[in-house]
Amino acid sequence: MRRSAESKDVLRQLRDHGEVVRGYLGVALIPLTPEARQAAKLESSRGALVAETASGSPAASAGIKPGDIILGFQGEPIQNPHDLTRRVAGTPPGAKVALRVTRGGRETPVEVTLGRLKDAPLTPSDAER
Repeated sequence: MRRSAESKDVLRQLRDHGEVVRGYLGVALIPLTPEARQAAKLESSRGALVAETASGSPAASAGIKPGDIILGFQGEPIQNPHDLTRRVAGTPPGAKVALRVTRGGRETPVEVTLGRLKDAPLTPSDAER
């Protein structure tokens, strides 16, 4: 049975550190609505709409606000909210990442230093489920 790169990363982190460490941006995301897409003058429905920004989060510190649409992460397009969440989680805390964000129809680059997602550490048996 072949393991995905994400599974291998989880197992490596458990072996090396006894826990899984994930990056944290601090946003609640929803799929891009037709209304938001039209207001932002986007031709595609790709991206992640920011529904909420956690107070004191890396996103808030970088100026990301509800209503912003995140279109890119580290030079790669974002397909949907799950895609962005996966990429953020797979990036080490403390990493500076480049986002491509649109607000009110204007696109702008935003640099964010990711925080650490504070969740319950996984045990090896959890990672294999």
